[in-house]
Amino acid sequence: MTIGQARLAAALAADGYLDDGRLRDAFEAVPRHLFLPDRVWLDDSTVGTGYAQVNRGSDPDRWWAAAYSDVSVVTQIDDGAHEPLDDHWITPTSSASRPSVVALMLAVADLHPGQRVLEIGTGSGFNAALLARLVGEAHVTSVEIDPRVSAHARASLAAVGCHVCVVCADGEGGVPARAPYERVLATVSMLRLPYPLVEQTVEGGLIIAPWETAMCPHGMVRLTVHDRQASGRFCTPVTFMTMRGQRHRARLAEMFTDEAWEEARHQDLDGRPAFLDDDDARFAVGLRLPAVHYWEQPGTGHWLCGDDSWALIDDNVVHQWGPRALFGEASAASAWWEGVGRPRVHDFGLTVSPDGHTAWLGARESGPSWPLFG
Repeated sequence: MTIGQARLAAALAADGYLDDGRLRDAFEAVPRHLFLPDRVWLDDSTVGTGYAQVNRGSDPDRWWAAAYSDVSVVTQIDDGAHEPLDDHWITPTSSASRPSVVALMLAVADLHPGQRVLEIGTGSGFNAALLARLVGEAHVTSVEIDPRVSAHARASLAAVGCHVCVVCADGEGGVPARAPYERVLATVSMLRLPYPLVEQTVEGGLIIAPWETAMCPHGMVRLTVHDRQASGRFCTPVTFMTMRGQRHRARLAEMFTDEAWEEARHQDLDGRPAFLDDDDARFAVGLRLPAVHYWEQPGTGHWLCGDDSWALIDDNVVHQWGPRALFGEASAASAWWEGVGRPRVHDFGLTVSPDGHTAWLGARESGPSWPLFG
């Protein structure tokens, strides 16, 4: 065990992330630095790309510090397609997740030796190595869509003597050849849970998945499989990179034209709806309007964008264009959230069945519920 491993585990334990002794043993046993490439990127808004490139050869101190700090370390950008330019805002597409978040998800999964586990998104391979320590390497299957990321993870796992099954495929289909599983853990964020993952989970098994809507990028759901359905509550919010097949982009660039601005409806803002300032409100509104994008752009204002409409909230004026009144819809959903008592993220739940996804509030049996999509 390196000094870095010991210090990281001690810090996570002090913050309450490693209350399970087996989980602490796993973090102390698995060297995180062996899962990082020599070139990584660290979040840094002071540089033009948004991320600072750090090379192990030229800046070893910063590289090693990142390896054993509670930070996410980006290991691939822009799907590995090109080198970033100085003024090009890059997009992280694979990473070694923040260790505290890794520990949190592993604790939520309630893992025990001998359980068969499917991991969606191998990434660096670090999480798969931890899983192997917790349930046994023969019981871990990890699926990764990117061939280069998958190959690097295999090599890193082999370097630490860990021989879990790594499959290069689209994780939306799971890995039926190795099913069924007692646990399915996703290390990518989803807008919808692919039903094959439910089908490949045993009765009473758990599915743990980061969750997002087009309006709110953070969430996590813990679902129990019963009678061909997966149902459970949202829990501590986390933010992960979106599953590749579910990436979503607002169509604003196509719709925001000079002509559209001239046609837009302009009105004074009459009160400030909660979703503009409150994360819990935004999460709730995102569940009510799952296909509506939201973001705040400094110097411009708050944007809403759907398939055929957009809205801009700029200071005390609302500008809307298209057949939908998106600001009105979002404000109504925000008022509904306030009217039901301003519930937190964990007050909501999700049920996934062969017919689609249903969100609900309070008790699943008696609280309000609504379909997200089919």
